[in-house]
Amino acid sequence: PPDVNLSPKIQKDDKKPQRERLTARKMARINKRKVSRIQAVRVTTKKETSEIKVQNKKRKIGRMAAQKEVWTGRPDEDIEGGWPDGWIKKKFRRTGGLTKGIEDRYWYSPETQKKFRSMIQVKRFMAHLEECNGDEEAAWLLSKER
Repeated sequence: PPDVNLSPKIQKDDKKPQRERLTARKMARINKRKVSRIQAVRVTTKKETSEIKVQNKKRKIGRMAAQKEVWTGRPDEDIEGGWPDGWIKKKFRRTGGLTKGIEDRYWYSPETQKKFRSMIQVKRFMAHLEECNGDEEAAWLLSKER
């Protein structure tokens, strides 16, 4: 007779379930209601756990720290030809996270209140604004093209 292996084979598809500890926030999302200080355990496979980790990383990337406005006024940076009327500069202080206390500066155009995060963006926009004879929407579209 041919060799017969009588011992049961363990298939690779049979994965041992892995336990995942859910925080109160995750439970609230699952239950779609507010939960206070709940710790729960549910059984998941390794594949599900890795998918959850990937989703959490994606969620963290998009997060912005909360900011508090600390100053609003006319821009004080030197710019060739001076600042046209109506430009606004705002400073915000980050209130949480690893970068707590850092100030962010934003500039806003006079008519459409477009937000700029750097002086390089502002100067590029101003150059396109002259080309477009003061049309902020057209200048905005041109400045977004690279």
